[in-house]
Amino acid sequence: EGEGEGEGESEAAQAGCDDDDDLCVVLQWDNDAGDLDLHLTKVGEETCGVYGCYFGNCTLDNGVAFHSADFDDSGLGAPTSFSAGDPILVDDTFGRGPEVVRLPVSGSGERYVVGVFSQPPDANPTTTATVRIFVKGTRVANFSQRLSPDTFWNVATIAAGASTTVTAQPGPVCAEHSWICTARAGACVP
Repeated sequence: EGEGEGEGESEAAQAGCDDDDDLCVVLQWDNDAGDLDLHLTKVGEETCGVYGCYFGNCTLDNGVAFHSADFDDSGLGAPTSFSAGDPILVDDTFGRGPEVVRLPVSGSGERYVVGVFSQPPDANPTTTATVRIFVKGTRVANFSQRLSPDTFWNVATIAAGASTTVTAQPGPVCAEHSWICTARAGACVP
């Protein structure tokens, strides 16, 4: 018998996190035909603004940053730079994920909303999204939701700090066309 992939690695490492990551959020889904996007946003801020991390402003691709998220207010939120206090997203546009956001936590008690956007249809059928949240290599939460195309799922709220807590997000799954990138974290457009 040969060794299996990831054998001996922790669950966090197999998911794409480092065991010493302060906070790591992982999204996977069950359908190759769709594209889901992971979002991590400071509570009360625009989902796709400077305090939001998603594929359009928070990625590191082959060592080159495309980054305008500035979670630590360092002023380094320029399109090609980021600081040690900013999140980094690994984006997956083909397949079932994972998409991974890794964020250093300063212990300041910041609160974040985790969300998932199911891209508009393209032959993109309904899919089941699973989000796992890790703190220092330990899974602290696991959520799953069936999503239709062009919907946004408000997954959970994270209170990050010396003792990080995760709670299910009371917000709804935003139906087709009822969510926009400039919406506040956790909100649907009426």
